[in-house]
Amino acid sequence: MCFGKVIGGCVPVGAIAGLRSLMELFAPLGPVYQAGTLSGNPLAMAAGLAALRLLDEMAYETLEDYGCKIEKGLSGILGRRGHVLRVGSMISIFLSERAPTSFSEAKTCDREGYADLFHRMLEQGIYLPPSPLESWFFTVAHSTEDLDRTLEAFQKAVRA
Repeated sequence: MCFGKVIGGCVPVGAIAGLRSLMELFAPLGPVYQAGTLSGNPLAMAAGLAALRLLDEMAYETLEDYGCKIEKGLSGILGRRGHVLRVGSMISIFLSERAPTSFSEAKTCDREGYADLFHRMLEQGIYLPPSPLESWFFTVAHSTEDLDRTLEAFQKAVRA
């Protein structure tokens, strides 16, 4: 397994983990040398620990509530023009006739339409991922007002 910024509270860091038999291949026990500029970075480890301490049960409930609200709102605005796929606080929209069930299907969505939507949202101060193959994320730092503003901007962008 490979882990990135999430374990460092979004501070750059990386880590690997695996079966003992594989991990023992790395130095100092094994012949494979592994190093990184930010390996074991105390700042990143402190940031990661601080982030974990903030993620209590209420945080996850809030993220699920936000996810339901955004998913329902975006789906209602898109109607038959697209699909919203969501897992927790991660959302993707696909401008396509059918909801994609694979990466090859996702690549067939209307990329030009998404690019237009991206720019129309940007004009309203809402920053989406630049590719329809990337996910949107929201956090507990967002408010319900932020979500409402996003949905209002999305409505205007889709109408345009």
